[in-house]
Amino acid sequence: MRQAVEAVGACMVYLLTYNPDFNPIEMWWADLKRQLRRIAPAPLRARPGR
Repeated sequence: MRQAVEAVGACMVYLLTYNPDFNPIEMWWADLKRQLRRIAPAPLRARPGR
């Protein structure tokens, strides 16, 4: 792969492995989901006879 990329005059940049701890949007979504779970109504219980 590297040779093919360099053959056309481009270069490859290697990135670190993905880690959600370094991505602020991941922390924001986690906080939002936590808040939604807290304020969500309790699930409806199955009615007897159904």
